[in-house]
Amino acid sequence: MDMSLVMLVPALVALAALMVGGALQRVSGMGVGMIAGPTLSLLLGPVAGVSLANVAAVVSAVLLFALLRRHVDWGRFLRLAPLLIVGSFAGAWAVRSLDVHALEVLLGGSVLVAIAASLGLQRRFTASGSAPAALAGTAAGFMNTTAAVAGPALAVYAVASRWEQRSWAATLQPIFLLANLTSLATKSLFGTAVPASVDVHWTVWTAVVVGGPIGVLIGSRIAPRVNPSRARLLAICVAGYGPSMSTPPRPSTPQPPASTPSPAHVRPARPEDAAAIAAVAAATFGDASPASLPPEVIQAHIDEHLNERVVAAWIADPARIVLVGGTAPDEVLGYAMLETAATAEEPVVEHLGETPAGHLSKVYVLAESCGTGLAEALVRDGVARLEALGFRHVWLGTNAQNARANAFYERLGFETIGARTFVVGGTRVEDDWVRLLSLG
Repeated sequence: MDMSLVMLVPALVALAALMVGGALQRVSGMGVGMIAGPTLSLLLGPVAGVSLANVAAVVSAVLLFALLRRHVDWGRFLRLAPLLIVGSFAGAWAVRSLDVHALEVLLGGSVLVAIAASLGLQRRFTASGSAPAALAGTAAGFMNTTAAVAGPALAVYAVASRWEQRSWAATLQPIFLLANLTSLATKSLFGTAVPASVDVHWTVWTAVVVGGPIGVLIGSRIAPRVNPSRARLLAICVAGYGPSMSTPPRPSTPQPPASTPSPAHVRPARPEDAAAIAAVAAATFGDASPASLPPEVIQAHIDEHLNERVVAAWIADPARIVLVGGTAPDEVLGYAMLETAATAEEPVVEHLGETPAGHLSKVYVLAESCGTGLAEALVRDGVARLEALGFRHVWLGTNAQNARANAFYERLGFETIGARTFVVGGTRVEDDWVRLLSLG
């Protein structure tokens, strides 16, 4: 197939989705984020996809605000706006720190809220005062940053507060403008906006910028023919659709056949875990080293590169992902460290060219945890996080003499693509296999 056509297909899909979203937003008040979020996430990965959906929402909101500004309820906007910012910071933290499955639970809850609204729960309660507005603003900011769907919380608030449809749809536009600009700013601050690891073709960027406005123009011809009650019903339906489609997808990492259930609990490392991680590193590095390596060389490497101060710096570094695991949530029996900005080894560059790849730098578990599934759980979780950031390849280096480690990585889909040298203790050079995992 012609490569130019291959590159054009994602742009055409994005353009179609954004045109539909723009038309819906003109008619009902929202739609660009609801449609663009899941579509762009499928095309680019959840992190980059949501960020580009934020960009598309900004463009459409600017145009719609210009068209509808005379109907904006500035009083309600000012009540919602500050909490949108608070929610955005919480969402940016969640994207950077929480487990993928924890995000699924949080976003899935929004589906229940939207369903409750569509089933007529608004007939049983009325929202008034500042507290419901504060809750709606915070939830909208959080959901917009994590999944580009601010609409469900705002739709439920509008229904429960009996907010007139025309005023609500107009006021949504400055709200969406603020929410999406804040989402992009906070994710940039946390290092989780459109990552350099994702190569977004210029045709996709063009679709993101022009698709929404084209849809708005189409919707402007339809909107006068839709009465307010039907527009409100459409908004609620869109609110229910968006979060259900925007839930972060489970990783497509090649999965070996399941054996016994893993008892492992894996979570992101916290600053107070540094000492425990350093202790695991000191206890395990020697076991993974070749037998020919002198003990004093091993100890020199541990003292210089695996001490508590170094580990604390890993945890604080936004370009690193440090995970810990054990048989209980607060137990540290193993750890993994992955890098999003590491310089790739020559075999990786030869295979991928300029395509970026995440680096699985370290995976170590204590001897008593070998064979329990903890190491596999750490790798799977780490790879899922890299994939969520937009990486489609993960590489690692492991000692050529470590037969157990090589068999482990082979089973998980890491293929040997070359070799490198590795300095231990500042003097001794050992040979490593370079392995690469390509994600589906």
